[in-house]
Amino acid sequence: MGRREVGLADAVWSGVETLGTAQQRTWVLVVRVAAAISIVVGWVALYQTPAQRTVDDLFAALDAGEVTQVTVERPELAGIGSGSYQVRWEGEGRPGRASYDYSTEPGLRVDEGAQIVRAAESSGARVEVTADHPVGGTTWSLHGIGALVALVLLVGGTAPRLASRWAWFWLLWSVPPAALVFVLVEPVPLWRRGARPATRRLTGGWAFLLALMLANTLPQLPLYGELFPAAP
Repeated sequence: MGRREVGLADAVWSGVETLGTAQQRTWVLVVRVAAAISIVVGWVALYQTPAQRTVDDLFAALDAGEVTQVTVERPELAGIGSGSYQVRWEGEGRPGRASYDYSTEPGLRVDEGAQIVRAAESSGARVEVTADHPVGGTTWSLHGIGALVALVLLVGGTAPRLASRWAWFWLLWSVPPAALVFVLVEPVPLWRRGARPATRRLTGGWAFLLALMLANTLPQLPLYGELFPAAP
């Protein structure tokens, strides 16, 4: 009788453990899917957000005929003063924005905004002059949140299958799209119930070298470079 009770208790406990494991896997799956969606949506939003450029970049784009619209922020009142004002532009690729200098103080007169307006009109781009000062605020980075979730899963989740934890860390650190790849394929691809064990795993040392190479070569690609420019 005692053995039967022990066997029954073991069976019940095993069932509870299996249920808990299944629930955990379901939650991890949901988190991975949410992270993947967050990363993709964040990239789309990032591509539509003006990238920080320089006034020289704007002049070069105007000369190349790549700009269709320029919005220039101008001082509200004429008089003696100085400051930096924003200019934004749209055209081929990702929108851009830059700060230009304005000063009417004696000996320091400069008005890059007037030069920008003339250059934009000469290129045929639409020009909009505004006195509004955009109010800064908090911008939620969806792709950043998704990448953070990927890092949490890497550190606290099941051991990855295709590469070691250190290998994935170096890739996540240097190559932003690696976060999407990680949540899609580790430890099991989202579109499969199971996966065969990898015959060889990428190690941290090789991943570090690979990350360095990719971080220097991928920004040369047009679309990748607009989303993830190389560090200066």
